[in-house]
Amino acid sequence: MKTKPGFPKPLPERAGPKAEWTNRIKGLEARALKAREPSGSQGFKSLPRRHILPTPLRSSRLPQILRVRDEMLHADPAYSPRTIHSYVKNLCYLDKHVDLNNASAVCSFIRTKEVGDLRKMSLMNAYGVYCKVFEIKKPVQKLRGGLKKIYRKVPEVPSEEIIQKIIDQANIFYSVLFEFLRDTGCRTIEVVELKVEDLRENVLTVHTAKAGGLATRQLKISDSLLEKLKRHVIKCRKTGYLFERNGRCLKENRMRKAIIKYRRRVVEKYGIREAENVHLHTFRHYYASRVYQETKDLVLVKSLLGHSNIKSTEIYTHVVSFDSSRCEAKAVRVDAVDEICTMISKGWKVEASTKEHLFMKHYLL
Repeated sequence: MKTKPGFPKPLPERAGPKAEWTNRIKGLEARALKAREPSGSQGFKSLPRRHILPTPLRSSRLPQILRVRDEMLHADPAYSPRTIHSYVKNLCYLDKHVDLNNASAVCSFIRTKEVGDLRKMSLMNAYGVYCKVFEIKKPVQKLRGGLKKIYRKVPEVPSEEIIQKIIDQANIFYSVLFEFLRDTGCRTIEVVELKVEDLRENVLTVHTAKAGGLATRQLKISDSLLEKLKRHVIKCRKTGYLFERNGRCLKENRMRKAIIKYRRRVVEKYGIREAENVHLHTFRHYYASRVYQETKDLVLVKSLLGHSNIKSTEIYTHVVSFDSSRCEAKAVRVDAVDEICTMISKGWKVEASTKEHLFMKHYLL
C-alpha cells in the first residue's frame, strides 16, 4: 500500500485482540486529520499525521488521552500541532508509570524523576491540561516544589559577518533559503508549510505555527530576495510548496543537516569557532534583534515574529545594545510608580506592558 510523501507507513494488521486496537487508532487518526481542516482555512490541510497523534500509541487510558487531544484541537487559542503531539506523548509516558487520576502520585513522580528541569516542566504542563479537562484538583505546592525556577536563556545572536559567510558557503538553493530565514524570521515549521500561492508580489502570508496555523501574519519581501526566489526556487514546481527538493516538500531534517554542513565549512575555512553556535532558529533571533535595533518598537517585533505573548518578545530587550541617537527604550518595573510618572512627564510613551514591566520609548529631537 502506497502512502503520500511525508506520511508514516500504515500500521501493520495484527492478529488477536490488538487488531481491534490498531483499526481504532487508524480511524481516530483519520478523524483527527479531518477535524483540523476548518472551513475557509488552509492552516492544517498539509500537516503530516505525526503532528496529530504519536504512532503507535500505547496507553491504558487511551480514551481519556484522546479526549485531551480533542480538547486541544478545538481550544481557543489553538495549540500548535507539535504541542499536541508532545503533550499526548508525555501523558502516555506518565500513564506507564503512575495513575493519571491520582494527582499527588503524579506530582511526586515528576518531582523525584531523575531528569532535567525542562523535562519536568514539560511533563507538568501536559498533566496540567489533563487535570483541566477532567477537573482534577492538583496540589500546586507539590507540583512546583523542589524545582528551580526556569529562566529564559538570552539567545546568542551572531554577527552579520558570520551569517553572511554561512550563506556564501552554501549552494544556490540553501543560500537563498538561509537568506530567506534571515530576512523574514520565520520558524522552520512555517517555512516547510509555505505554498507558492502565499507569496503575492512582495508580500508573504505566513500561517503562524504557534497559533495552530489558523492565525496569519504578513511580511514584506525585499526585491532582491524576491528575484532570487523566482530565479532559483520558484521554478519547475512539482508541488505547491514554496521550497521543495526532488519533487517533494522540504523537510526540517534536511535543513538541519544543511546548516551543520555549511557552518562546519566556515569554521574550517576561516577558523571562526562562533559559527558552531549558529542553528536554524538563530536566523530568527538575528532578524528580531535587528528589527528591534532599528525601530526600538517591541510591539512591531512581536507582530512580525508571530508571538502570542509579548513576554516572549521581551527577551530581545536584553540582547540589543543600540545607538540612542534617535530614540531611547527602557523597561521599567510596574511597581516603580514615581519613576514611571517622571518619565511620562518628560515625554516617554508606553509601547507595551506585561505583569512585571512597562516598555517605554522616547524619541529624541
